[in-house]
Amino acid sequence: MDAAVHSNEWEDRAQKSALKLFHEVSERVPAYRDFLSRHGVQPQSIKTPADFAKVPCIDKANYLHKYPLDMLVWDGDLSKVTMISRSSGSSGQPYYWPRGKNQEAEVDFIYDNIYRTFFDAHKKKTLVIGGFALGTWVGGTFNLSATLKFAENNPVTLVTPGANKHEIIELAVKLGPFFDQIIIGAYPPFVKEVIDTGVAEGVDWKKLTVKFFYAAETFSEPFREHLLSLVGSNDALTGSVNIIGTADAAILGHETPLSIAIRRAATNDSNLWKELFPAHRTPTLGQYYPEFKYFEPLEGGELAFTTDGGIPLVRYNIHDHGKIWTQEQMFTLLDAHGISKAQLRSEVGAKNMWILPFLCIYGKSDQTVPFYGAKVFPENIKSLLEQKAWANVFTGKFLMSTAYDDNMNPHIHLDMELAHNATPGGGLESRFAAILFDHLVAVNSEFAIISKAVGEAKSIPQVKLHRFGDEQFKADIKLRWVSSNPR
Repeated sequence: MDAAVHSNEWEDRAQKSALKLFHEVSERVPAYRDFLSRHGVQPQSIKTPADFAKVPCIDKANYLHKYPLDMLVWDGDLSKVTMISRSSGSSGQPYYWPRGKNQEAEVDFIYDNIYRTFFDAHKKKTLVIGGFALGTWVGGTFNLSATLKFAENNPVTLVTPGANKHEIIELAVKLGPFFDQIIIGAYPPFVKEVIDTGVAEGVDWKKLTVKFFYAAETFSEPFREHLLSLVGSNDALTGSVNIIGTADAAILGHETPLSIAIRRAATNDSNLWKELFPAHRTPTLGQYYPEFKYFEPLEGGELAFTTDGGIPLVRYNIHDHGKIWTQEQMFTLLDAHGISKAQLRSEVGAKNMWILPFLCIYGKSDQTVPFYGAKVFPENIKSLLEQKAWANVFTGKFLMSTAYDDNMNPHIHLDMELAHNATPGGGLESRFAAILFDHLVAVNSEFAIISKAVGEAKSIPQVKLHRFGDEQFKADIKLRWVSSNPR
């Protein structure tokens, strides 16, 4: 894919690709044929981007969960699928994701770009330590397959300890000196856990050339700089990279040196930050490949995308809040804040001025909070509060968030409303937190894996109790479960 193509041509290519995929899916995917028929859509009538924009969106509720898995794949034949991965669905239960050859090739292409652009891994002897959860989990298996593909023709060696911090540290210390650099790939807070634990155990990370490959969660620029400083690096633009990924469709986009430079500028300019990211949450800002993912903004700030895959998705609303910009739109906005294109070219280098559109993702609008790459769902907590033992203790209203201590270690924070006659005391907060931890391990498979990796002490939620009628629990039309965390 040519990153030097002009923005207008990218848009034209993307629209043509999406229309072509729509017609192929409407002919070859049984579930989508039925979906269109139920909504009165005649595929032959969809000829232009304007027509395409009127096709009903699909999502998990109205499409994926309505049909058996074989009806969702090409030709209704699961034997044509190369691999099946899984992830937690909207209820925390596993959902199985078939992966197709085109999807694998797409991820291979993107990894190739990342390994070359950020890490010069085509030139340097590189040890890649895969710290993403393995087994059937989608992030770890994609990382494994794409890295092995890149390693076929480049000086890259892969080890896959998965989410095992002590093994990651041991591999870095014992194998690192044989290589020019080490790339640790894992969820951002887990990477920090690894580095902090290594420091506590006497590891001198600065003797090794360590870089980071993140996915699954957003983080702040101070977080990036802090982690890099612990390993003796001040290379903010190419010392680490974050992927915008999803089990539904693999990689949506990823950070580039240019997108990092822009977000760093916004971090130091509150007016620019507010204009770029008006939701007052810390997003991931990256660039994306229009021929792989055709994005459309929806009412309410969500995004729909169209993409090929083991389950091809047409106008799929993943219920992520986000925004897209063309290069021209982004540079016009930056110029209004005194940041010129020439300045950015000087900062990131001409080769990194990819003429690709920008993608900002805040995260789910389906009310989840991240914890070391796992997603904790309101339903996980509701199912405990609905048990008889707690009916007279809590109202069932709560607000959850991912909070950080002074050392930037994450934890699940829960504000809870007590029932009318209930009073705090007797160690209720700590007692409920311990019970909630056990419950999360039982009902959320991703949380169970992560908590085992980082340890129970760091995984127990922090609970704060509030008296009945507290202002923050007053609902409008719909009760919210997730606190909005400002930057």
